[in-house]
Amino acid sequence: MGLRSLAIVQILLTITFLPVTARAQQSPKPYTQDQVKAMVRDGLGNEVAAKAIAQQGLDFVPGEDFLNSLKAAGASVAFLQALRAAQHPSEPIQPQTANAPLDQFQFLALLASGVPDQRIIELVKQRGVSKALHRMVAVQDSPLIAWFSGLGASTELVSTLRLTNVFPEPEATVAESHKHVAMQELSQKLKENPNNHVARLALAIFSSDQTAIGLMRDAVSLEPTDPWSHYMLGEYVMAEDSDEAITEFRRALQLKPNYPGAHAGIGDVLWENQDRLGGISEYREEVRLNPKEFLANARLVHMLTTMGKWDEAISAADAGLHLDPDDPGIHYELGIALEKGRNDPQSALHEYRQAYELDPDTAAYQKAYQNLLKSQANVTTGGVIGGVLSPVRPPEPPAAPNQDQARQNPKDGLKYVWIPPGKFMMGCSPEDDACNTNEKPAHQVTISKGFWIGQTPVTVGPYKRYVAATGRSLPPEPSLLGRALNSGWGDDTMPIVEVTWDEAQAYCGWAGGRLPTEAEWEYAARGGTTETHYGALDQVAWYADNSGIQRLDSDRLWNEQGKKNLVIYLQQLKDNGNGIKEVGLKQPNQFGMLDVLGDVQEWVDDWFDQGYYHNSPPADPLGPPSGQLRVMRGFSWADIASSGRVSHRYGVDPNIKLFFYGFRCAGQEIIPALGSPLSVGAVADQPLVLAAQVATAKLIFQPQPTYPPVARNARIQGVVRLNGLIGKDGSIEQLKVISGHPLLIGAALDAVSKWRYQPTMLNGIAVQVSTEIDVTFTLRQ
Repeated sequence: MGLRSLAIVQILLTITFLPVTARAQQSPKPYTQDQVKAMVRDGLGNEVAAKAIAQQGLDFVPGEDFLNSLKAAGASVAFLQALRAAQHPSEPIQPQTANAPLDQFQFLALLASGVPDQRIIELVKQRGVSKALHRMVAVQDSPLIAWFSGLGASTELVSTLRLTNVFPEPEATVAESHKHVAMQELSQKLKENPNNHVARLALAIFSSDQTAIGLMRDAVSLEPTDPWSHYMLGEYVMAEDSDEAITEFRRALQLKPNYPGAHAGIGDVLWENQDRLGGISEYREEVRLNPKEFLANARLVHMLTTMGKWDEAISAADAGLHLDPDDPGIHYELGIALEKGRNDPQSALHEYRQAYELDPDTAAYQKAYQNLLKSQANVTTGGVIGGVLSPVRPPEPPAAPNQDQARQNPKDGLKYVWIPPGKFMMGCSPEDDACNTNEKPAHQVTISKGFWIGQTPVTVGPYKRYVAATGRSLPPEPSLLGRALNSGWGDDTMPIVEVTWDEAQAYCGWAGGRLPTEAEWEYAARGGTTETHYGALDQVAWYADNSGIQRLDSDRLWNEQGKKNLVIYLQQLKDNGNGIKEVGLKQPNQFGMLDVLGDVQEWVDDWFDQGYYHNSPPADPLGPPSGQLRVMRGFSWADIASSGRVSHRYGVDPNIKLFFYGFRCAGQEIIPALGSPLSVGAVADQPLVLAAQVATAKLIFQPQPTYPPVARNARIQGVVRLNGLIGKDGSIEQLKVISGHPLLIGAALDAVSKWRYQPTMLNGIAVQVSTEIDVTFTLRQ
């Protein structure tokens, strides 16, 4: 069958084929509403009666008012649950599977048996739907939507399927039972009307190949203007006659121009016939016509990877992961492209690991991860470090520092808190359904070095001190539609706002630090929690609901007015007196940080990339190497409640300044670890202290790098972590940057490339050694 299965998955999603069988025997008569009331009245509303109801079903649909009346009369919980799950006489649902999510087979059976639309909608809302059924209707041009409509599904029903909660697939035994019932109902439908080409097509997908082809040819004869019938016939004849398949796909395109599935079918045929470039061209057209269809992107990624078109494969994989960040197959294909095309084993290892964690039962994912893990491990005299692969557990939350460890920086007068090194899950919090795609996927990040970070955003008072020391100017006074938010900058305890990214970075350099990286900011802001925010929102943050005279419903205001006209929304805030607040009035997080989720949004150091989380390195990520936008984190006194989450991020032009854009500073030694005040004297003659940590090879030649003047003058210090491949003769053959400040990386690479090691011997043979090298830049008196 070759690649035919990939195209069929787009439409049928795991449907297998069974022979038509006879209808099941009739069950005993279902209970009536009066009989159920009598049970409870006579004291039989218990577990025994519940079992009887589960076996015989009901001849009515019990509403909540009816159930509540039974509960008041003494019915047990088990009895009420049995009523909710009981079989309705017109529904082809087995009682023992009535609580399972609605799958594609059961849905077809319900439609074919004539169950009323509104009853199916009730079932969908009560039980949710399987992932396979949801994907069938999520694709706008899916033939299944046309078939569902032909079997009686309304637009409202299809819309309900799209919007309801999605669950994993039911157990195999449940699915088999549902297939069996669906076939019975579809066969009955054809007996009633042999010219029903929709029922004929639907039944074909359960049949063996030859039977299915016959049914589909009959359907095409009955309705030759139906593009879906031609498309499905093309899919089924592909293995036997590729020319006929191409003909059917092209007929589908004639009847429905720009039909993505038909392009995919032509691509499959060309690919099978070794016209790989022609096949990829058709797959590209499918994605162009339907860019939001996940399976189309997944198919294109596989083909591009197979052809070695690495850059395009990586781009297509990014698009696919935006649509479904939890698909292990795309993570795996992306890993292949990164490893073989980009020679980026660290990022590839991250993708292989994601694939394995999402689907630990697929041997290919585990093998790819294990092999690359071993190849990247350091060679030691004891062998290769690799270890046994085991499922990754979420990192333990970091230990909380004492709240009294906040220390004052004598340079700007602000208090800073120490954040210890640790691991955390970065990105969308579990169970948070408000996250944007750029907050996904959540991924584990290691912060390898502790750092200081401002306990509050930088306030007006310290910024005035900075202005006086440097001769710079205060930013324009903030106002909201003409109403002053801090008139004349008179309140020194409010956050400074209306600053650009460059102005924020310049202040932090003057104060002895830098802007925090995005990962540092979120790690510190979470304070060890994996929740959406570290406490009740009103207790930890100022936002549009609580930053004015009266409480507002900001989400409602935004949805009703703000989306259409931002000025109307801002006018509401102005009229309600919403504005900037003094810092430190809300509860701190576990690290002692204040005002993380409001009162202002905060600049961080990183460039912004919408899909960066798909490829972010697992340790000390620094963001993309370049870009046009800078990352903004947190939310503000003017933001709606649903934005109040610690993972919230977006990109902003670094030259923009607004009345709710602020910042806080960070750094490894903005306050020295022992707490002694940082000297603020001249820095030009401060010496460089350099240390190297080499795991398996002995350094014999180590020239000192030159401290970059721009980094020295900005008082930037820290660690540049490299991965080096040491050749058999002890020279550096390859260097890869793992992490480090951009202004320090060049000096570290230049110096380390000249280092030389004593050759490493393994069983008397010189071997290459892969090792991590830390180059530490420290400013000291």
